[in-house]
Amino acid sequence: MYLKNIECNNYRNLNNLELSFSKKMNVFIGQNGQGKTNLLEAIYFLSLTRSFKTNKTSDIIAFNQEEFFLSANLVKNEFPYHIEILLNDKKRTIAINKNSESKFKDVIGLLNAILFVPEDLQLLKGNPKLRRKLYDVELAKLYPRYLVALSSYYQILKQRNSYLKLNNLDDMLLDSLDLKLAEYGSILLDYRLEFTNDLTIIVNDIYQNLSKSADKVVMKYHSTATKDELSFYDNLKKAYDRDIFLQQTNVGVHRDDLIVYLNDKDASIYGSQGEQRTIILAIKLALVTYIYQITNEYPILLLDDVMSELDNERQENLIKYLNKDIQTFITTTNVNSLQADIINKAKLFSIDKGIVKEAKL
Repeated sequence: MYLKNIECNNYRNLNNLELSFSKKMNVFIGQNGQGKTNLLEAIYFLSLTRSFKTNKTSDIIAFNQEEFFLSANLVKNEFPYHIEILLNDKKRTIAINKNSESKFKDVIGLLNAILFVPEDLQLLKGNPKLRRKLYDVELAKLYPRYLVALSSYYQILKQRNSYLKLNNLDDMLLDSLDLKLAEYGSILLDYRLEFTNDLTIIVNDIYQNLSKSADKVVMKYHSTATKDELSFYDNLKKAYDRDIFLQQTNVGVHRDDLIVYLNDKDASIYGSQGEQRTIILAIKLALVTYIYQITNEYPILLLDDVMSELDNERQENLIKYLNKDIQTFITTTNVNSLQADIINKAKLFSIDKGIVKEAKL
């Protein structure tokens, strides 16, 4: 899989922009605030039809403009695809290969992208929402059934939480919501557990290669529920009084968490900063491998200003994985922070105030 080109109009500070990319490595050089992250965000939007920075459409549309337009050509399984997205506060339209009847769900995962941003370095120690988001983003791109269950689950959860805030509760209505929540929640949990089991094997192998050690990494999913639908429902019922008192749902996949262990100890607590960064890098690279195992194609890799966060050894280890058929997009403020091997293989671009030009050193 690779992205051939992209067109951006009124996407933040990117306007009348048309770029063609290398199948291998692409590096964007510019100072902060010039549009490097905006470009990666636009590519990511083509993958998930959402930003990784905001949920507000108005934040994405260029100042004093009413809408933005994205267009891209990509190759997947040796078949060409053309994607067009037009979005404003009132209308969202999408066309895949000129089919104006396309839906937003049709484009999710068509361009499969793995994103690595500086904030991901908080993946182990940060809020559990970050880890749950990891599951939802990656599984939704690969499995349409997961995406449907995810959307339905949170719709029911929103209804249930709103209902719990009322003074007079109808037990029959609450029970019907519980049955639906258990139905969709058990589907999500089943996917997440299998994903965790598959990914931990890959993460451990990559970590040991990156660290040149025999240290063992194990990922464990901690749930407040169970993948058995009836048991999931029973757990909701057991928490009934507590839910009413707190006016929120306290059992379900929206409360679950992923804990990563290094040599049987919680890596977020006992791992050194270097060990934690290597684990996170291993997780990101493991996602690339996992997707390849499922789809027989590598996703594209988006690295937003993270190379400066990695020392020379970790950069070198990362390069070894980028030597595969992985189209990679890297942003940096300082080209000198990158290994020479990266620069020599990359197509270089400079970015200044949203203007992108091919560059040479």
